[in-house]
Amino acid sequence: VGCLFENSRTHGVVTLGGDMHLIDSVVRGTMPRELDGLGGDGVIFGAWESPAGGSVVGCTVENSARVGIASFGATVRVENVQLACNTIDLNGEILNGAEFEFLDGGGTHCGCQSDDWDCAVLSSSIEPPQAIE
Repeated sequence: VGCLFENSRTHGVVTLGGDMHLIDSVVRGTMPRELDGLGGDGVIFGAWESPAGGSVVGCTVENSARVGIASFGATVRVENVQLACNTIDLNGEILNGAEFEFLDGGGTHCGCQSDDWDCAVLSSSIEPPQAIE
């Protein structure tokens, strides 16, 4: 609650199994890994060896090099979130047979500078981050 994650490399905030609730926080300027250019995701929910899910409420996720909020086989509630200037705002992928789901709590806005668009979940076949051994 009430955190700032700024100029992170590879990922801003991640859960690799389990629940995470990000509330009234800012995730800004997540960049890819220098070594190979992978990642650049602001917020990631991933169901590796156990179910994962949670919520992003009252947050701003902006300037993510790859994805603002990504779900890899997880259920994520998004409510009153500002997704600004991310390459992809919302991305969902099946992981180990687990389906992804985004629940719309309302009030979410997507856009960049003076351009606005409807928030949409894409499935771009992106690779999830590696689970920690």
